[in-house]
Amino acid sequence: MACWTRPDREPSASCTTRPGRTGPDRSPFELLRYKIIPDLIDRRSNGGASKIPIRIWSAACSHGQEVYTIAIVLRELLGSAEKYDIRLLGTDISPDAIARASRGIYNKIEMGRGIEAPLMARHFVSHPEGWRVRDEIRALAAFRNANLLRDFSSLGQFDIIFCRNVAIYFSAEDKAHLFARMERSLAPDGYLIIGSTESLAGLGSNFEPKRYLRSVFYQRNEPSVGSAPGGRT
Repeated sequence: MACWTRPDREPSASCTTRPGRTGPDRSPFELLRYKIIPDLIDRRSNGGASKIPIRIWSAACSHGQEVYTIAIVLRELLGSAEKYDIRLLGTDISPDAIARASRGIYNKIEMGRGIEAPLMARHFVSHPEGWRVRDEIRALAAFRNANLLRDFSSLGQFDIIFCRNVAIYFSAEDKAHLFARMERSLAPDGYLIIGSTESLAGLGSNFEPKRYLRSVFYQRNEPSVGSAPGGRT
């Protein structure tokens, strides 16, 4: 599947992230489209709600490319969002990054990083500064400031969390605290997606790695059958 997202990031003094030079990694969005969203909808459709809830958080979203890529995946896969209650949130520590993401306007160089012409024609309109995300895509997303090194429980709970290529700049202690907080922000059957070169090994987290095609994602460890709290059986 074609996708458009920010390149891998490089660190900045303010602990935010900004585009680097490498190309986009398509595998997380193939994972989202062909595995995670279909499985999530299958489970949520049995809940009896009038609309199927889908809650997605892009942590450290920079200028918003990842958020809009997710929105495009949802639009391409689901068509009309009438049957779904979609909450797509992008956060970043930088107010300037959030302002840029909220505008949804990208220059020709940014647009050349991975998006194909048919997707561009369907989901963007020409703008004096380059290209602007269409209103129906922009309406799926919200943006706000958040510091991943502090408590973010006020953001709510999510079915899917993207936290790609940002924790690599944290100390081991901060990284462990971050993913412990993310575990509490993730639905019991939710999905955590991190960078392709990242791992949660050695952090003492309660996440279990799982593989789909070329992608690895994480879910909470399920208790063993017959076990009970405190190790009783």
